[in-house]
Amino acid sequence: MTVRLLPRSRVNYTWKRLVGSLFVREKSVYCKRLKRLLAQYFGVADVVLTSSGRNSLFLLLSYLHHKKVIVPSYTCKAVTEAALMAGKQVVYVEVSLEDFNILPEKLVHLVDDDSIVIATHQYGNPCRIEEICDICRKAGALVIEDCAASLGTVYNGKLTGLFGNYAFFSFVDLNWANWKATIAKWNTDFAADAAELHAIEQHVMECRIPGIRFRLKHTVIGMIYLVLRNKIIYRIFHYVTMQRKGKAQLDDKHALNLVPDDYYRYRMAAWQAYMAIPQIEILPELIERRKMMYHYYDEHIRNTRVLRKPVVCSEACCIKYAILVKDKKRFYDACLEKGVDMAFSFSYTVCPRSCEHASDIAAEVLNIPFYWGLREKDMERVVSIINWLAAEIGR
Repeated sequence: MTVRLLPRSRVNYTWKRLVGSLFVREKSVYCKRLKRLLAQYFGVADVVLTSSGRNSLFLLLSYLHHKKVIVPSYTCKAVTEAALMAGKQVVYVEVSLEDFNILPEKLVHLVDDDSIVIATHQYGNPCRIEEICDICRKAGALVIEDCAASLGTVYNGKLTGLFGNYAFFSFVDLNWANWKATIAKWNTDFAADAAELHAIEQHVMECRIPGIRFRLKHTVIGMIYLVLRNKIIYRIFHYVTMQRKGKAQLDDKHALNLVPDDYYRYRMAAWQAYMAIPQIEILPELIERRKMMYHYYDEHIRNTRVLRKPVVCSEACCIKYAILVKDKKRFYDACLEKGVDMAFSFSYTVCPRSCEHASDIAAEVLNIPFYWGLREKDMERVVSIINWLAAEIGR
């Protein structure tokens, strides 16, 4: 076993910025500045800031009167949790085995005028959003785009998040900060008027501003993430917290959690906006870097009998590179021995067993290292190990 372990993810902020956030006062202008930057990027009048992606969804669903929420069978369980806590009936729709997104043809017979469809752009690959919106428009249903993974993804020349009635985005999977600084966006193409945006914002303002205890806790966590950029320290951390316990991830709870926690209690604080602003300011550079890494992997990783690469969309800005692997546990353990960690995002489902595609994806999916600070030589090593292991296991 190698001493160094390449992390599955890394944060993208500095010690200076993190320490500086401790001195940001709540009445400062950072939230307004972040709102302005994001509104300019999307070309809309305004956006609403919230504390987390799941809170964005929960607040939107709580605001809307529709009773039925249609959710992709393969998605983060937090989507289902937010819908249930908002008092909605959850219905699952099957996804594609190719891009893990909703199959519109399966949606047609599920929607009615009392429905809200969560159109997820899984891992950043765009779903067939125009078809989904057309189906929902004819049925009188609403569309909320789940863009937690697709900030910067374009579909048919238009940014994801600008198709449905509403959309929400997440900053956390872009490794900008360890806290979940996210936004919910109102879409002027479908919503009635600016009064609705004001009503949604007032709904969000009912959440509390996080206190000093929360702030210090997450600052310490942020410091830990910065330390874990070191491969030797990360190896020790991984062994102590996961490997020796037989765990593949820190949070391995598979059951639904319907008790509101910190993700839902707060609205975005000024110090969180302060952490996000530098990343928004270099968003075009971040997007191009992600596209470059994605295409590098696609060009060099080989499809085999035991490994399948994800789909490639030239306009996508993916937050993960998700491979499908037979005998996933054996493959992952071998990668750990060689010094490469991988993530188990959405490796279990909460949908009915009848959703076979979702179960098949969850059983095989692995997310290889894919983040801003990943160097070219690290990418070469990842590719080399993956191709060698896929060939060995496939014999």
